[in-house]
Amino acid sequence: MKRTFDLGKIDWFNIGKKINPVEITMELTDTYQGPVLTINPTVWNQTKTQMVKGVVDMCDLEPHFTNESLFEGIFDLWIQYHMNNAHNGTIKQEKCLKEHQDELKEFEHLGWLNDRKELLKKYNLLIDDGFKYASQLLYQPIEKNDLIVINQLLKST
Repeated sequence: MKRTFDLGKIDWFNIGKKINPVEITMELTDTYQGPVLTINPTVWNQTKTQMVKGVVDMCDLEPHFTNESLFEGIFDLWIQYHMNNAHNGTIKQEKCLKEHQDELKEFEHLGWLNDRKELLKKYNLLIDDGFKYASQLLYQPIEKNDLIVINQLLKST
């Protein structure tokens, strides 16, 4: 199931005028692992003939949508489940990285990925339950209640 949400216009270039249309495409695909969610926002030029920014990081859009319940709901789902079949780590590993992300600077000279591995080593989580971080992509299931919300969003008009 797939749906594109029109979120109106924003002032992407900070020129004092909301001229850039924003769309967010949400898709839920059934796979052999279970449902996989993708959420891809696009910012357009004012005539909607060219993408100003394709596949925008939702965090870049957040300041433009304060107190907008549709955006906030989609944003929360994006944070938790976007590409839920492509995680580098277990839930414990990813939680550790999130909780200690300020410590990644200590290892940034090692480059992306190796910095994360070193941080996980520091907390004895490089290998969690037999899984070595980033040795393959992991599927993380979508909670039943969130799946209901996603389906409602995709079916509503």
